[in-house]
Amino acid sequence: MQAKVQTSRGQIQHLVVQENDVLGGWRVFFDLAGELEEETDLRVWLLKGNQVISETWIYRYQKP
Repeated sequence: MQAKVQTSRGQIQHLVVQENDVLGGWRVFFDLAGELEEETDLRVWLLKGNQVISETWIYRYQKP
């Protein structure tokens, strides 16, 4: 299992895909690095080989 992460700004670092046995699903963790003074759009989805196997998670990050 692998995850694909796209960002409109910054860089994705420390990407981890982890099975969640309690819920029977998957979790994706990552760090968003770089100068993030403006809103940043994030998209994440799961792949098995070259096949997409999940919906796309979309989030707009704003610096706190």
